[in-house]
Amino acid sequence: MRDYIEAIQTKNRHKQADAVLGMLYQLVSQNQLYEAHCLSKKLEFPDQGEVTTGQHAKYHYFIGRIALVGMDYVVAQESFERALRSSSINPSANKGFRLVLSKLLVLTHLLQGRVPSQSVMSPPHAVAMSVDVGKDLMMPFKALVKAMTAGDVAGYHAVANKYHRVWALDGLTPLVARLGPVIQRLAVRTIVRVYSRVAVPRLMGMLGLESLPDTIGLISSCIATGGLDARLDTEDGVVVLTSLEADDVYQARDPQNEYHRRAMRLLAVRHDMVHAMRYRTTTATEGIDVDALEEEVRDMKAVRKEMAGVAKKDDVP
Repeated sequence: MRDYIEAIQTKNRHKQADAVLGMLYQLVSQNQLYEAHCLSKKLEFPDQGEVTTGQHAKYHYFIGRIALVGMDYVVAQESFERALRSSSINPSANKGFRLVLSKLLVLTHLLQGRVPSQSVMSPPHAVAMSVDVGKDLMMPFKALVKAMTAGDVAGYHAVANKYHRVWALDGLTPLVARLGPVIQRLAVRTIVRVYSRVAVPRLMGMLGLESLPDTIGLISSCIATGGLDARLDTEDGVVVLTSLEADDVYQARDPQNEYHRRAMRLLAVRHDMVHAMRYRTTTATEGIDVDALEEEVRDMKAVRKEMAGVAKKDDVP
């Protein structure tokens, strides 16, 4: 903190950025993420044009980690994308850092209930590192994406158990555990789209759940959060899930939300590009022929002097 205060007083932006990164690194490495969140709100990080691209990328990495644990997935995705853009300026360096960012970005997409694109799952730096080590480093995450795409709850548990060492090594075990309810909600939405009416006991078997109250609680939470347009009815003592989803997808909010998300992403890219612009330092006389300019000034003075003499002669009676 002393270095940070000194940097603020001396207006040393690089030292200020290093001080902020050092404090955030210490807290995040010790899993004190709530303290890191509170500290990041009070500290001032310099603008992108005042620090190096490496400092800018690390800062957004820490902000993304803090937001990811705090379940603020929109901020986490934006931070990881900005960190990737900043660290991609030098493709031959920081491959490991960019691989970690790609893994976290895939998890962020999955935790939002969205399937990441192929460019997110297989970025060039991850492909290059996979070729170097002889195995696909993104394979565990691709397996998670496959399970989510199919809404396969059993497949998710199989993947989570198969690659438990990978999650533990990357420190992602708690985040992968959060995907269970997300995939269950996605599976419920998929089933409701296929069946207009389905008995909850049958749905319980499809989801691989062991308790009817847990199944009803899961469906109720999906309906309450707006992720499922359906209702629960009771017929002859059996709880039945009835779909209310519109036939026309454009009557829903999904297209509007997706359009807004993409527009905000493009605005963020433009913001980063503007702040990352660098200009070559030039002097005021660079590119100007000083001798020619001086000669032109002398000619103009001579012309003015001659015109002044002519004017005086005309004034003589």
